[in-house]
Amino acid sequence: MKRHPYEGLLSAPPLTGVRIRSMLRLDTRRGRVHGNWIMRRYLIFTAAGLSLFMYSIDSTAVAVAFPNFIREFDTNILWAAWTLSIYMVAVTSMMPLMGNLSDSFGRKPVFLGSLLLFTVSSLACGLAPNIYSLVAFRFLQGIGGASFLPTAAGIVSDQF
Repeated sequence: MKRHPYEGLLSAPPLTGVRIRSMLRLDTRRGRVHGNWIMRRYLIFTAAGLSLFMYSIDSTAVAVAFPNFIREFDTNILWAAWTLSIYMVAVTSMMPLMGNLSDSFGRKPVFLGSLLLFTVSSLACGLAPNIYSLVAFRFLQGIGGASFLPTAAGIVSDQF
């Protein structure tokens, strides 16, 4: 039996016909890949991309409302500036931890948990009665948004 020149360099077991069919979910009657599997991959890619879009919009959207914070909450410019800064502080400090958590506990549970935290804290930011609670909710929002980049990149790389 002739050996493949790269056999032994790869740690994965050789692909057999059964394993390839299970990986690709081949329709043996027609000899093609199921469309649902391909659509699922692109749906996951779209969801990951939209989460990153939400994260990037939310990091800059507060700058538009900055003058209104000073007027509506009757506060000074320093407390209004904390609404911008605290989000970036939370994201920067929590992103490595969230990447590690996603490697330990799985990307999907960490991604969905952070999406829930991000959404709930975004609602709380919209309903904040004063600048102090807004700063606190922005910090929670930053913690939720911190895992979008590492988990979304990992989820997409797993699918493609």
